[in-house]
Amino acid sequence: MRIIKCLSKMLSVLRQLYLDQNGTIERRSWWLGIFGIFLAQFFVTAIVRFLVFESAASSFAVGVCQLVGAAILFIPLRTLITKRLRTRGRPEPLFWAFFIPGVAVSIAMALGIAGIVDSAANYSPNLLGQVLIVFTHIATIWMFIELGILSGRKSQPAATTTLNS
Repeated sequence: MRIIKCLSKMLSVLRQLYLDQNGTIERRSWWLGIFGIFLAQFFVTAIVRFLVFESAASSFAVGVCQLVGAAILFIPLRTLITKRLRTRGRPEPLFWAFFIPGVAVSIAMALGIAGIVDSAANYSPNLLGQVLIVFTHIATIWMFIELGILSGRKSQPAATTTLNS
């Protein structure tokens, strides 16, 4: 009975963290959530790559695997980032500035226009691939500074709730 209560509490916290679109989120909870998203993306990509492409090392396989992972994790990622943007007092559409560059790289890789993957550890981007990767890195660094390092605003609206972990 105690294990069921513990699991129920854990599932409730995960639901609130990744699926509940309301409220705001602290930095610590955001970092834990982002770490969970990165782990999930790694495993989804690895599973799709193994099941669909039989460990093929091609631009198409890598791009498609990354896109499948992004599609599966879109709602949890959007929820997490949007809550933290609210905490920071930033506009919620800013989410797209963080999300689109990574998806653009994955699409370009899947279409074969961003470079060549000739082995599991060797990616040779062309000029377009390099530009997309630079924009992705800029967006990622900006996201980590904006959401993971800078603190929330001092006064939050009374209607929002804060996830404490």
